[in-house]
Amino acid sequence: MQVFRLYFKVLRQMFRSIMLYILTFSFIFIAFMLYYRQDGSQQEYASVKAKVAVLDYDHSKLSEELVDFLNREMEVVTIENDEEALREALFFDQIHLAVTVPKGFEDDFRKHEAQLDTQMKPDAVYGFLAQHKITSYLDKVRVYMDCSPQKDFFEIDSFVQEDLQQSASVSLYEKGSSFHESEQFERNSLTTFFNYLTYMFLAIVVLSVGMVMGEFNRVEVRMRNIVSPLHSISYNLQLLLANLCFCIGLWLFFLILIFLILPAAMKTMEGFLYACNSLVFMIVCLGLSYLIAALFSNVRHSEDAINGIANIISLGSSFLCGAFVPQAILSSDVLMAASFTPAYWYIRFNNEVSALSAHATEAIGSLLGYMGIEILFGITFVVLAMAVTKSKRSSKEL
Repeated sequence: MQVFRLYFKVLRQMFRSIMLYILTFSFIFIAFMLYYRQDGSQQEYASVKAKVAVLDYDHSKLSEELVDFLNREMEVVTIENDEEALREALFFDQIHLAVTVPKGFEDDFRKHEAQLDTQMKPDAVYGFLAQHKITSYLDKVRVYMDCSPQKDFFEIDSFVQEDLQQSASVSLYEKGSSFHESEQFERNSLTTFFNYLTYMFLAIVVLSVGMVMGEFNRVEVRMRNIVSPLHSISYNLQLLLANLCFCIGLWLFFLILIFLILPAAMKTMEGFLYACNSLVFMIVCLGLSYLIAALFSNVRHSEDAINGIANIISLGSSFLCGAFVPQAILSSDVLMAASFTPAYWYIRFNNEVSALSAHATEAIGSLLGYMGIEILFGITFVVLAMAVTKSKRSSKEL
């Protein structure tokens, strides 16, 4: 096992550089996971009160009830009773909507001819929200007035207020599901984290393995190996075993990180499938690193070249295949181009697992197909690397 031991001696010589890569990417990965958990655990929607200014020139019962409604539902800002002051408040973003109740508003309202004067900035989201609420309130008041003309505005306002307080409970989980919301959030987070591993694995493995294999692919080293009594098959098997040990250790490291943050989700069947798929993708990354190291074996400053290639491949695959941008929002042309990379099938596997229900088994065949495509990519990379290495050995380049 001379080559096996030599591999880790070379790895120790490059320990600082490789550990710098691993720790840097690990820090990014941990920060991403912690931020995602903290951001996702917060409430997704919170009602925002728009800032509204009201000029009431009518001073009727209806206008008073309207002002009371605005005080309940929005933040009413007191400004000078002047149109110029309203426009200045809108310009300086002191208010989102300016409402003017004209004189005779209640009488016109009874005749279905009333119209409020509202002013807001173009594309003001809060202004549109406030305007929608006001319109909804007045529409409900008109309905109650038409149905019960004998009731006064105070009674009608109480009915309208009761209607507006009604809400529906919406759940994205199946009825009778055994999963709690926190457990479901962990399952969704797991998909995101394993998709993000695409960038980590490609960057770290191509950089680390490429640097070590670059030492073994040096011309003087290859010449010495050719004349050595060690058979080439034994040499390549020991080198492959050493690379596998390094990659599996790296895979276990990131798997432990995810387990420490999402222990409940990792204990599920989905967690097991994600872990198996990530191990297969790690081996694919190893095959790709073999190919890159073989292609750049005779290039001056090969470490710099491999560093640039690793950044291009890792970032390009992450954006193109759905690690950073979900595949659901990518165009069909982009997905078609991405399908020629192993990262696309790795992420598609994860997305399919995320969409599975607790008892779904009919999609196992397609999942195995995705994993098989990844394995084919890995085999292709290794065969191409062997072909490149053999062609260089039979040439003057060695």
